[in-house]
Amino acid sequence: RDQYTINNYISIYLPAILEVCFHDPLAVVSIFNDSVCKFVRGNVSVELGSKSLMGYTLFEENLNGKHEIACSVNTEAFFDEYFSVFQ
Repeated sequence: RDQYTINNYISIYLPAILEVCFHDPLAVVSIFNDSVCKFVRGNVSVELGSKSLMGYTLFEENLNGKHEIACSVNTEAFFDEYFSVFQ
C-alpha cells in the first residue's frame, strides 16, 4: 500500500486515457492510510460449480490466509483523509 503501487497501476492505463478516475474512494484512502479500515486475514473462495450458487463468495478467517479484507471502517477518519486532498 504505497505510492509505488498506485503509480504502477496508473501507468498501465495512462497511454490510453487522459485522466484517472478511482471509482472506489475507500480503497484508495486505505492504500495511503491503512488505519482507516480494520483488516482481517483469511481465505476467499468463489462458488463456480453450482448453478444456483454461482458467484457466491465465502470468507473464512485464517491468520495464515492468502487474502486480507476490510471488516470495518472508521468513517470519520475516512472522510478526514478523503477531503484532506481538496484543502
